[in-house]
Amino acid sequence: MAKARIYVEGKADKQFIQSLLQKYISHVTDFDIDILSGIDKDLNVLGKRAPDFQAHSDVGGINLLIIDANGNCEARKGELDRIANDLGISFESFLLPNNSDNGNLETLLCEIINEAKQPIFDCFESYRACLKSGGYYTPGLKSKVFAYLETLYEDESDKRIKYESRDYLNKDHWNLDHLYLEPLKEFLVANIKL
Repeated sequence: MAKARIYVEGKADKQFIQSLLQKYISHVTDFDIDILSGIDKDLNVLGKRAPDFQAHSDVGGINLLIIDANGNCEARKGELDRIANDLGISFESFLLPNNSDNGNLETLLCEIINEAKQPIFDCFESYRACLKSGGYYTPGLKSKVFAYLETLYEDESDKRIKYESRDYLNKDHWNLDHLYLEPLKEFLVANIKL
């Protein structure tokens, strides 16, 4: 049986999906995770990888695409369907944060922080409100997640803050049992052969 190949947008996505698979499907090792750099800005990046998708399908493998929904989840799903049809490739897709709402990986991460750490986010929101009231631009969700992690480690240059080194299995920081993750967990379990 061929491996499942999972395509994601970046290092943070790859680290997160690896953590979920390790926690929920730890006995399964027949999958690869591949980063599709640039797909966030241009879904046509899939065209460059179409031969990879097709070759994997030809040997009975399944292609899974897990990317951000961004501003319009339904429009993004439609665009993915169109691109798959135009290129003649097949894949199952899941749009972060939950395959139905607009958003991205950071939207999901903000939902699954350890509940005891909520005061950190409350402080961050106060900071954003202060900036906004002063007429300044406010930091986005990526900054919020970085700020969250920076408050949890003594040294702001700690490598565990970086995308590729985050420990999503650390229960003190993240709740991988959160109900918000159910759609993604169901997608992974349904598409990776157990």
